[in-house]
Amino acid sequence: MAGNLYVESLRNLLSLHLLRNYTGIIKTPKQEAGVIGALKLKQIKDYIEDNLASELSIETIASFVPMSQFHFARAFKFLTGEPPHRYILQRRIERAKVLLKVTQYSAAEIAYQVRFSHPSHFTSQ
Repeated sequence: MAGNLYVESLRNLLSLHLLRNYTGIIKTPKQEAGVIGALKLKQIKDYIEDNLASELSIETIASFVPMSQFHFARAFKFLTGEPPHRYILQRRIERAKVLLKVTQYSAAEIAYQVRFSHPSHFTSQ
């Protein structure tokens, strides 16, 4: 119900938790947020905005800044205050609000246009 992006985020979080707490391999990373500059962050946000109607993945978005998905998600949250999946969800909701105001499409049609997995998921959000 939450969509692939949310599942991908949870999978990454679980993997990182397991690696950090049950192996001696990963050390606590230093501040990664500085890796994403203002220009890159704007490019990432523009890409998200342009592709709200398509399937977005953290892997694809992280490819803008050569970082792992884990570090990207952490840096993105540090800079925007929201994890990537929540930011994208908010952008989709804002786009849907605009479409509801300026078009004659039904809520179900708009839900599919902004890539909600199901109209009921759109309605609940």
